[in-house]
Amino acid sequence: MQHYKREEDSVIFEYLKDQNINGDLLDIGARKGNWYKQFKTHYPKNTAHLFEPTPNIAEYLNKNYNKFKNVNIHGIALSDQAGEFDFHINKDKPAWSGLVKHPNHSYTTVKVPVKTVDDFGFQNVSVMKIDVEGNEYRTLRGASTTILMNKPIIYFECADVHLHNYSNTSRDVFEFLKMFKYNILDLDMKNLTVDDFANHTASKPSYYHNFIAHV
Repeated sequence: MQHYKREEDSVIFEYLKDQNINGDLLDIGARKGNWYKQFKTHYPKNTAHLFEPTPNIAEYLNKNYNKFKNVNIHGIALSDQAGEFDFHINKDKPAWSGLVKHPNHSYTTVKVPVKTVDDFGFQNVSVMKIDVEGNEYRTLRGASTTILMNKPIIYFECADVHLHNYSNTSRDVFEFLKMFKYNILDLDMKNLTVDDFANHTASKPSYYHNFIAHV
């Protein structure tokens, strides 16, 4: 087995490399592209769309990944509506930046463009990776048509500490995915009930905030 820096990655990438993935990757919340870099080792020819709204990080991605002809960088946020909205860059925990603020943290706020996944009209998506610090439900809602048409594998992070800032619950996410006939697995490859899922999103260990959804 290949060595991975994070325990979570050791599960998802071993899972993905055994799948027949012919279509595109949507990396939503790409940060500096480290997750995509590992995906690329297994699927170097697949087209990838990396979404990252933090301006300086989007600039980094453009500088370091635009040289690859099958990589597209989008310096925007994704949600369930389009427009230009405040994006709050968390000074205390930069990875917790997002369209809403966490209580008791310091922020720099900038305006960023926001679109939905469906705005892009993607026709051949095999994998969606979503790491958006609580905006999972709205991002999924904005991808409804894409999910219906493509039935991609969805690898996503989901934790109550982030979800509650968007006034959403784990049940919202679970029921949305079930509406599209998805099964939700934890990283022990257990098929979860809605109560199992809620227990994971409420837990403290970050390992159990990561899920695989597939039809």
